[in-house]
Amino acid sequence: GGGMGSTTEASSRGLQSQQTRHARRLYIGNIPDIRESDVHNFFRDAIRSAIIIDPNNPNPSHQKQYIDNDPIISVYINRERRFAFLEFKTMEITTSCLDLDGINVMGHGKVTIKRPNDYNPAWAPPVNPATLPKLDTAKLGIVCSTVPDGPNKIFIGGLPYHLTESQVLELLGAFGTVKAFHLVKADATALTSKGYCFVEYADPNLTQVACMGLNGMDMGGGKQLSCRMAVQGHSASNSGSAAVQTGGGAFAAPVAAPPAAATMVDGVDVDALLNAALGGGAIAAAAPTMPAAIPTAAPMMQMNTTTMMQPPQAAVDPMAVANMLDAALGGAS
Repeated sequence: GGGMGSTTEASSRGLQSQQTRHARRLYIGNIPDIRESDVHNFFRDAIRSAIIIDPNNPNPSHQKQYIDNDPIISVYINRERRFAFLEFKTMEITTSCLDLDGINVMGHGKVTIKRPNDYNPAWAPPVNPATLPKLDTAKLGIVCSTVPDGPNKIFIGGLPYHLTESQVLELLGAFGTVKAFHLVKADATALTSKGYCFVEYADPNLTQVACMGLNGMDMGGGKQLSCRMAVQGHSASNSGSAAVQTGGGAFAAPVAAPPAAATMVDGVDVDALLNAALGGGAIAAAAPTMPAAIPTAAPMMQMNTTTMMQPPQAAVDPMAVANMLDAALGGAS
């Protein structure tokens, strides 16, 4: 009967493996024209060099599964459409490898890493976050192309449109290691940007320092950088400065700010739009600004007070906000 039991066990393991397969695969977009074995070795070595094994609390299974043994089962490449699928041994390492998005593969260029279309979180067994291996992506020189919302997300406006991603990164890198960066363009193939970007530094302590250094920086041609920290929640204590509160989102008061008029572009209050985009109140400042004789600070104060006193508004349409931002920041011709 022993043989029968082991067969049943093996088949149930196989069934479980099929059930979790969608949660153990990752889509790799923009893959260079290299062999499957090169892709396999590259990602295996990336995991081994970036995985954090805490000497004070070593997880023996992480050492065994991801360093001593190969965490990757297979690689499939579609050369015509330049994408690949990587299948991993565990759901945990699969989830962790989403952080490798934006990695430069063997000097051939950056790839996009995300879940495949057949991934359904409802079908995947739950994963305990405590068991997830952590990867130090800075070791691999990765700058994530999406900047998550959070207390260390920085908005920078007033960038010259012709600056490339690498040029903007060079400027931002002067303040420290960049963890995530997104230069906003009309589409992926556009040669020029819309003049603004989002960034997060690897060291949260650099957020305030970078804001101070970048805000009001003269870029020539009459352009001056406008830098804001996006503060989530109702406390700006970590920003070291007062915040203007409008509902779910806020902007820390800029350090060494240029004149208030700098936030007005073509009669649109950029700060107000950003506030709305990050979960703030209604877009009260999309109306034309007051005549120049009245200080711009007055209508802004008035707007913030009225927004705070109004009952909660319906959710702001993100597309409308994005379009207004584009127009305000010179995106529309």
